[in-house]
Amino acid sequence: TSLSGHAAGAPHRELAVVAAAAHVLAAGVWLGGVAALGVAFAAAHGEAGALARACRAPFARAAGVSLAVLAVTGLVVAGAEVASVDALLTTDYGRTLISKSVLVVAAIGLGFANALALRRGSLPRLLRVEAAAGAGVLLAAAVLTASPPAKGPEFAAPRPATAATLANQAGDLLVTVATRPNRPGPNVFTVLAASSRRPPPAPVQAAVLRLTPPGGGPGRSVPLAPLGSGRFAGGAELEAEGRWRMTATITRGGRRVVVPLRWTVAPPDPARPVTYSARPLAPLLDRAAALLAVLLVVSAAAAAVGPRITRARPIVEEAT
Repeated sequence: TSLSGHAAGAPHRELAVVAAAAHVLAAGVWLGGVAALGVAFAAAHGEAGALARACRAPFARAAGVSLAVLAVTGLVVAGAEVASVDALLTTDYGRTLISKSVLVVAAIGLGFANALALRRGSLPRLLRVEAAAGAGVLLAAAVLTASPPAKGPEFAAPRPATAATLANQAGDLLVTVATRPNRPGPNVFTVLAASSRRPPPAPVQAAVLRLTPPGGGPGRSVPLAPLGSGRFAGGAELEAEGRWRMTATITRGGRRVVVPLRWTVAPPDPARPVTYSARPLAPLLDRAAALLAVLLVVSAAAAAVGPRITRARPIVEEAT
C-alpha cells in the first residue's frame, strides 16, 4: 500500500516509502493486538485475571513498540505529505491528519492505562475505548489515502513581485517602461520619457500606453497620470502570460511620438496567499521524529538495564 500511495511520490522517496510501510505495519500490530486481547477477554469469563497476568508482558512490549514506531514514522510521513503550516491548517487533508493525530495520542494514553491494568493483573476496562480510538485512526487513514496530499507549488512561499523594465528610443526621445509585478492580474506601469538632447526640444506633456495581448486580441489604452519630470504611472489588468505588444504614445510640444515595445508577461504565481505560514514542515517534523526516536531508544535501554543493575547490586549488611 505504501509503495502505491502518496509516499511513492515524495521528494525523498526511499525514506518516505520505508516510513509509510513501517507506519502501516505498526498500526496493524497495535490494532491487531488490541482486537485479539478484546476477544480473549470476552471469552475468558472467570479466568480473566489469569489471562491478564499471562498477557501483560507480551502485550505491553508489542503495544509499546508499535505505538513508538507509529509516532516516529507518523511525523516522517506527515512531513512528506504536508508542505507547510498553511497546508496543515487550511486543507481537508491537513485537518484530517490533525484529527488522526489526536486519536493516536488518545490511543497512546489509553494504551498506557490498559498496560497498567494488565500489570496489576486486572481486566483493562478501557480496552474497548482503545479499540474505538484505533478504529477512528483506521477511518482517518482511509480518508487520507483517498485524498490528495497537501503539497505542491501552491503551498510554496509566494514569489516576490519583480518589475520588468523595457526601453526603446525614437529620435532623441528615450522611453523606459517598468511593469510590476509583471504577471497576470493587476499591474502597475511606470513610464519615464526623457530626451537625449540638452536642452530638451520641448517638455513631455502626456503619455498613454496601448496594450495588445498575445494572439493579437483586442488592445486597450492605459491612461497614465503625470508624476513630474517626464514620469507617468497607471494601472491595468493583464489577462494572460506570454508575449504582449506595447506602444507608448508620448505627447511633447504638441506632437505625438509613438514608441513600440515588446515584453513578456511572466506566468502567474501558483502559490496561495499565505494565511498562517508557508514555512516547510518537513525539516521540522523530521528533526522531531529523530529526537523522539532517540528519546524512545534511550528510555527503552534504561528500562531494560535498570532492573539488571538493581538485581546485580550487592547487599551489604551492617555489622552489629
